Amino acid sequence: MKKTGSTENYYFVYFPIEGSAEKDSKYYIIFNDKGVFQSDILLLGLKEKDNFIHAVVHNNDQVVFDALLQENGSVESGFAILSDNTKQEFSKSTVAPKGWWSCFNNCLASQGVAAWAITVVSTMCGVACAATFGIGCAICFGGITVVSGSVVGYCSGTCQKDPDSY
Repeated sequence: MKKTGSTENYYFVYFPIEGSAEKDSKYYIIFNDKGVFQSDILLLGLKEKDNFIHAVVHNNDQVVFDALLQENGSVESGFAILSDNTKQEFSKSTVAPKGWWSCFNNCLASQGVAAWAITVVSTMCGVACAATFGIGCAICFGGITVVSGSVVGYCSGTCQKDPDSY
């Protein structure tokens, strides 16, 4: 998949992870338009006891997200590492998407994207948007596109027009 940046293009190569991993678990490698490695990301969901999913995201060998989620995507507990390397703890009481995010999450779910993957990406994006006062949001949307492909454009456009549509 190709993503155009401000000064160069980026190419995302991804490999689905099968076996005991949950649907939408993937390993991504990102290159610039000169073929130079930029980053790698592991998005992994593993089934735990009591119908929980242990969701982990590694970015360049650093854990940037680690949470215990219910199968419906509800957060039990976890943390994200912000771009300034501070740790943002969260629990089921601290993660509650509203408005556009709620619509967007529901739309992605209706299109078949796994609930745990939606929670991971939307939680990371919410943290990024809040921590950077919006700058991280643009970066995050690139990540959402990688996770769910062309469904993002449909859901984003639909929810911008009518946040109550899903």
